[in-house]
Amino acid sequence: MIEKKFTKVLMKKFLIWVIRLVGIIGLIWLILFIKDIPRYRFGYFVEGPELKYEHRGADVLKLENGNVLILGQNSHFCPTQDSCKDNIMPVVEVPSEIYNTKANKIEELRLPNNIRYQAKGILLKNNRLLLTHAYDPSDNRYPKTKKVGELTKDIKPPYLYDSMAIVNLDTLKVEGIIKKQINKIKGYDPNWYFGENFTFLSNSNVLMIDFDNAAIEVFDIQKENSKLVNIEIPTSIYSTVIAKDKNKVLIFGENNLKNKTKQNAQPGNMDNVYEYDIVTEKLKPAGKVLRRDNTTAIKINNNEILIVGSAEVNTAKEIEIYNIQNKSSKIIGELKETRVSFRAETDKLSINKINNNIFLVAGGHRPNYTFDIFLKTAEIIDLNTNIISGGPNLKYIPVAIQSARLNNGNILLLQNDRSNKTTQIFKTR
Repeated sequence: MIEKKFTKVLMKKFLIWVIRLVGIIGLIWLILFIKDIPRYRFGYFVEGPELKYEHRGADVLKLENGNVLILGQNSHFCPTQDSCKDNIMPVVEVPSEIYNTKANKIEELRLPNNIRYQAKGILLKNNRLLLTHAYDPSDNRYPKTKKVGELTKDIKPPYLYDSMAIVNLDTLKVEGIIKKQINKIKGYDPNWYFGENFTFLSNSNVLMIDFDNAAIEVFDIQKENSKLVNIEIPTSIYSTVIAKDKNKVLIFGENNLKNKTKQNAQPGNMDNVYEYDIVTEKLKPAGKVLRRDNTTAIKINNNEILIVGSAEVNTAKEIEIYNIQNKSSKIIGELKETRVSFRAETDKLSINKINNNIFLVAGGHRPNYTFDIFLKTAEIIDLNTNIISGGPNLKYIPVAIQSARLNNGNILLLQNDRSNKTTQIFKTR
């Protein structure tokens, strides 16, 4: 009898202990949940549809109808080690893909196969696409094969991919091919496009800046001709170009310090912003910003530009606003994490407007070379209050991240790397 009473007392105490433990765990979970709520204040990530093909370094373009185009290619490359027999690169077609916003699905798009082209391009008016590295293979002046590791210095012109092709996305027809004059510059390699930037101006001209070869070419798309200007451009090949108006652009990038000991970027060290005018063909300083390279810049409005990210660890956290009219800049805060954008075109941070001067930042690397080098976190920049807060975690770790803001306010992010075909969507609240 005594044993039964003792057992009941023990069981009662045990149940009370279990209830208290469950209550404590529940309270801790509730605290953590409440603490995490601000991360989801502006939105959250969901899995998007998987791409049908693997892309690497492809340009991602928002179309006039609100859908998103992931450019494919019809070019020479080796998809596998065994595919390039006798050091000859085969022509491989990777179809373009379209993210259909309304249907939330990926659709295949095959561009004209009577041209060869890389996965690089910009959108023109009236739903036309400018493929910036293309050529017509039916032109017998071009070589019929391309060898692995072949350089332009080893062959005679014309060079493969030395032209641009205009494609009508409604009819899927080639409307014209424009030859680049920059091919005349000694040492220019049309297959090396990491030092090039193409900007579509509101006057329908296309401005090409080749930072590697110190040249600027302005293309008149309607007349299908161009003008080449040799000019010293004192910024790095990873510079960012923003259209200022129909005739001018602003160039943000680490200034080249010739005949000087180049120092790593430090807080307080400043570099010139440069303005180029296609009418006067003049390049001139237009104020200063914090020294950083491979940065991401996005227009806040017609007079302000948000600048985030750097290949330099010491300036990777600073958030800066450049004033176009005053040619001045100011630091408004720091990111929560150090997001390094290593010197590669596909390593820039992703910045997109959520709404009302609120921006989503994703991507970047940890400053140290660890196994877990890619950041899965996102951050929110609220320019109304200048408060920077942690955002929700991404569904997938971003590798070579590309993004586009959709018409419904959501943001599409994809992996621009051949090893990954996943997409994810930031759904705004």
